[in-house]
Amino acid sequence: MVSQVRSNYEAFKKLLPGLLEGKNAGKSALMSNGKIVEFYNDFADAVRAGNAKFGPENFSVQRVTAKKKKLG
Repeated sequence: MVSQVRSNYEAFKKLLPGLLEGKNAGKSALMSNGKIVEFYNDFADAVRAGNAKFGPENFSVQRVTAKKKKLG
């Protein structure tokens, strides 16, 4: 999972500036294999969809925001 999360995040960082200016700002991006699969209004909905579509540890969810969140 760590490599999936890391590769998705690296891809997401490159896309973020354009996403912040579009209609998906503030949404949650479901990602798999370095690509955005779909956007969701609710983070939990994106996680549920990721588990259903890809199984645990095969996806990540990134919030389309300029704010950085500390995870630890």
